[in-house]
Amino acid sequence: MEENLLECLISVIIPVYNSEKYIAKCLESVINQSYHNIEILLIDDGSKDLSLSIIDYYAKMDDRIRIISNLENKGISYVRQLGLNLSKGKYIIYIDSDDYVEEDMVENMVEVMQESLCKAACSFFMIEDNKEQKMVSFDIKEDIIATKDLLYKYLLREFRGGLWCWIFDKKVFDNFMFPEGCAIAEDLYAIIHVLLSCDYVAVCKTIGYHYVQNSSSISRSGFTERHINYYFLLQDIKTRIKERYPELKREIIWSFSINEMSIISAMCKNNNFNKNICDKIVQNIRENLGTIILGKRMPLLYKMSAIVIG
Repeated sequence: MEENLLECLISVIIPVYNSEKYIAKCLESVINQSYHNIEILLIDDGSKDLSLSIIDYYAKMDDRIRIISNLENKGISYVRQLGLNLSKGKYIIYIDSDDYVEEDMVENMVEVMQESLCKAACSFFMIEDNKEQKMVSFDIKEDIIATKDLLYKYLLREFRGGLWCWIFDKKVFDNFMFPEGCAIAEDLYAIIHVLLSCDYVAVCKTIGYHYVQNSSSISRSGFTERHINYYFLLQDIKTRIKERYPELKREIIWSFSINEMSIISAMCKNNNFNKNICDKIVQNIRENLGTIILGKRMPLLYKMSAIVIG
């Protein structure tokens, strides 16, 4: 008889890097989950602050915690892949170290997986910024959604969330590798992989995750080497979606033009222009100008910029 999902070991993977201000709250929320059969993988990526000392303290109190350290700042993709490789659970949950979760988050996600028999489930979540909270959800009557429909919502930005608002059957990541050298959109790369690998995913309609926005995020910084990797990662994602769902061409243009124009915006922030990438983005804008300016959820500033470029 197949093992009851509610009795399965769940691997909670938490990358840690210079998180001394947040990691205690994050860990407290995970340790106190109503679902107890979890392993907590804390992967310290060469923190320079007190993060390692803090997680060592919690590890002494809870034998479900495993710490992987002595890394030399390998980057978030490497850390997430390492956590996946070392995990022993049937199901995987990723949590960012500066966020926290409700005490029934894991239990609710596992129940959704059990009832749906899907290989993955996403949940609604809360965004916190300067003590303000905003719930992120989407309109769905059923508890299961076709992956094409959810992909459509992702492309139109009607629902966005990182790996942290998902639970996965570990098998869905067979033959998958997180892209190294990219600190932006590596979670989107993984999510798109799931959406292109499954026909349906389940939806948990309770709020369990609190995403705490961090103003120091790389996505808000000027252009760096990692943006180059980001650009080529976006091209890979676009190609994969086009091959599976060519009928979503317009939505793909809308969505990825926003990402690509944000790269030019990053170049402008620190006056660091990569001519090759800039030329490719400009060419794409000119070829798809009509579609871009009619794009749903396209920021007005980007529409105006597209018109000037075109």
